Amino acid sequence: MAIDKITTPAVTDDSVTLAKMAPGTDGNIISYDASGNPVAVATGSAGQVLTSSLLSPFSSTGGAPDPIALSDFQIQVSGKNLFLNQQQYDYEQFAEQLVSSNQLNGSLTTSMGSGLISKSDFQSLYRYYYGNVSRSLPSEDGVAKAIQISGSVLPNTTVDLMVFVEFEREIVVDVRTGARVS
Repeated sequence: MAIDKITTPAVTDDSVTLAKMAPGTDGNIISYDASGNPVAVATGSAGQVLTSSLLSPFSSTGGAPDPIALSDFQIQVSGKNLFLNQQQYDYEQFAEQLVSSNQLNGSLTTSMGSGLISKSDFQSLYRYYYGNVSRSLPSEDGVAKAIQISGSVLPNTTVDLMVFVEFEREIVVDVRTGARVS
């Protein structure tokens, strides 16, 4: 009589060997689908990057950005364009937008700067889109603003975007009482 079913308690930890696994394709990776069932991840082609939802603490999308180029890129704040014209956003625009906000002393001193993503990294993997929307009039402080991001991708391309909006507000607090001082 052949055994056709083994219950889980009958299988001890670490007792299934590689020899007992079903044959697979060279280069494939064993992973799990959304239901928790094992699946074989097929070998990709040159230039493809394997991503996993396990790599990102914020999203179910992959942990590394895709190098997808956006054309006709524009950011509007309360209906006003950040860029004079829609951008064919590339490394030069990224560096120009980021230079004054991510470096010490506004990048005015060449010896005081933080590292930027290199042009090669930007084009091959880390294609971040950045717009410095901090330029505003003092009379606009405290006024609600709408932010709209627009751009185009290749047809039949699905893109998930993570958008981070950061703003600065200065307040004065009395450290003895914790009360806000106007």
